[in-house]
Amino acid sequence: MRDANKRADHTDMAMGMETELAPYHGGAAMGYDNPEYGVDHQWTPEEEAGMNSVPQDAFTAPLDADEAARNSWRALLARNVGRNVLVRFLMGTQNIVTVEGELYEVGTDYLVIYQPLWFSHISADLYSVKFVEFREPPGMTELA
Repeated sequence: MRDANKRADHTDMAMGMETELAPYHGGAAMGYDNPEYGVDHQWTPEEEAGMNSVPQDAFTAPLDADEAARNSWRALLARNVGRNVLVRFLMGTQNIVTVEGELYEVGTDYLVIYQPLWFSHISADLYSVKFVEFREPPGMTELA
């Protein structure tokens, strides 16, 4: 604890330990050297509003199970079945494998990509997918 914080009223006599009060008097670097902002200061609504740095939309209700499922990675892919995609998979710790084709099917923990040039279907583990690029046909600008 810094020497500036050591005062007689900061010592817990029962435990012999120092406790820290914030803001402490004498902290000019933090702007706490103004005596009107002591321990007994009554904060105005304007001062309290200025102290709240968390945006109000951070306090929304938690997602229910249906909304969480709609906003999942798997749901995004399932809504875009039939689109041309470029999918990058992480194999091991540093190998990236890229597959391009039509998103054919999305299951609980897998996806299937159809490659029309080779008339083949590739199935893959959904958990190894790191990036998906949705290839848009001309004139189409939004995801489903």
